[in-house]
Amino acid sequence: MAAARLVATPQSPIPPGAEVAIIQGVGGVALRAALFARSGDVCGSVVISPGRTEPIEKYFEIVAELQARGLVVLVHDWRGQGLSQRMLPDPLRGYAEDWRAYVADHKTVLSAYTDRLPAPRIALAHSMGGCMVALALSDEPLIHGALFASPMFAINLGHRPAWMAPAMAWIQRVLGHRTDYLPGQSPDPLHDQLDLMTHDRVRYERHQDQIRACPALAIAGATWGWMGAALGAMAQANRPATAAGIAVPLVILTAAEDQVVINAPAERFATRAPQGRCVEVAGSRHEIMMELDPVRAVFWSEFDALLAQLRSPTV
Repeated sequence: MAAARLVATPQSPIPPGAEVAIIQGVGGVALRAALFARSGDVCGSVVISPGRTEPIEKYFEIVAELQARGLVVLVHDWRGQGLSQRMLPDPLRGYAEDWRAYVADHKTVLSAYTDRLPAPRIALAHSMGGCMVALALSDEPLIHGALFASPMFAINLGHRPAWMAPAMAWIQRVLGHRTDYLPGQSPDPLHDQLDLMTHDRVRYERHQDQIRACPALAIAGATWGWMGAALGAMAQANRPATAAGIAVPLVILTAAEDQVVINAPAERFATRAPQGRCVEVAGSRHEIMMELDPVRAVFWSEFDALLAQLRSPTV
């Protein structure tokens, strides 16, 4: 059951100016969103779209850093995770039906807050969020610039051929196994994935503590249903017309040590976007924004440059 609340821990206090709400998405699904206002001068706003499994709370540190830059921040939980409505009776299973609902939800949340998001508005998205926001931005006049960190345009399937995942996802769904976990996916939401995600154990454990404090935030491994939806979204995102339709300035950051997604499609996406560029972040695993401070410094340098560009009267 979705709840209009935020979860604080001693290591992760709720940033100031927080206002949390439940918004009705496609099909009446309850979506949690949180707006973080800023006292004093404001120079713009940021809409954060997390990756798979990530709740609003994971981005508290980022929110506070953005507020310090004079920005209003909106963060939302995707359907099926965080404290948005879950899609299965077993709330831990990472499940999705159709990527189009995610894109529609993003537009719904953004529209609900447009009047409270001063320009310029920047879309900041990670991993799965990057893919979904990329699809939304091809027809989204409310956003003026975007930064994607480790966007999910291709999942790392190891040495398996590219055709295998779509074929297996189709077969498993036809056989009625949509809600079954993918091979190798853990039903334990606290399964240790530090070596995949970040070099920063402190930030990693801080989020684990948030889940321990509120188990309702947790989500475990992905299912065949999620994989099928993700494959459909990535196929659409990798069409040349998708990137070509994003007219606003776009920065894509790829992690040099990423083992979760493949970077080459993200690099191609940046070259196809009219104002796109791609920067590889050395020494980073998948979660660039949750990395060690020297890595995060690259992220902040690129973000600040994008903000300065958008605030320039020539843009």
